Order: sequence, then structure tokens, then C-alpha cells
Amino acid sequence: MYSVSLNQNTPDVVQLVVQGLVHLEGDLPKILTQSALDHVAVVKWRIQQKGQGTDGQSLITKATKRLGAYSKYYGRNRAKRGRQTERVDFTDSGDLMRSFQVLPPEVQVDGSVLVQAGFTDDSQGKIAGYLEEYFGDSFYPTEGEKQVISAGLADAVNERITL
Repeated sequence: MYSVSLNQNTPDVVQLVVQGLVHLEGDLPKILTQSALDHVAVVKWRIQQKGQGTDGQSLITKATKRLGAYSKYYGRNRAKRGRQTERVDFTDSGDLMRSFQVLPPEVQVDGSVLVQAGFTDDSQGKIAGYLEEYFGDSFYPTEGEKQVISAGLADAVNERITL
């Protein structure tokens, strides 16, 4: 019978694990910030390139007279300014998407770190709220996007605690 005993080096292994966890704790704001950056990137891409909300819904006006995905009036306005009209992309001047960013990390009362995506400009946040009321949730990640973000987070954690 073949067996391997770890009893002789158990203290060394425990020390390596503790060192990895301490290193992880110090890097946690950076790791969480990267996950939030991933969130922002995948959500912006989905909205701007696919014209889809969080539940996969197409972002299309409710108006009966349309030009592409926009109301006929607003579609003409966009077309005159050289903007595409085939999908609602929440991008006109660019201010809304420029404002959708990773917010500065916040240390909570319990010592945990909160990192989140949101709007750096309150007026753009209000516009986003209106757009979500009209079109449905859009600035939250889809289930598939959550998996991508989680995989990146898991990779970053594993990288730091690998023995």
C-alpha cells in the first residue's frame, strides 16, 4: 500500500496558506476593483454593441412609428447627427456611458471593502434610472456576464493563494 504523509511538513503548509491569505487580504481592494471593471466593460459592450438589457431584451422604443429601434422623431434626429439607429445603445453624447464607472472603494464599518459600479455624475445616474424604467434593467450583468466576472475573480484569488 502506498501512502503519503503530510504530518512532517504540515506547519510549513499551514504557514504558506496563511501567507497566501494575508497577501490576498492586502490585494482584496485591487481584486474587487478589477471585478467591477469587468462588470462595467461587459455591460457597456452589451448595451452599446448588442442593444440588449440585462434580461436579454432588445432595447427598442415603445413608439408605434419607428426609425430602426428609435421613435421616428428621435431616430431622424440621431441619423441627422450621424448616429446609428438600428439598436438603442444609450449613447448619444457619450456622457452616460462615460459616467458609468467603477466607484471609489469604500471601507465599511465592519472593515469590509465595498467596490461597485455606478454613475459618477448624479444627472447621468438619473437618466440611467429613467432608461431602466422605460426599457427594463440594463446596467446589471446578465447571468452569463456574472459567470465571466466570477471566473476572473476566482482566477485572481487562486493566483494569490496558490502554494
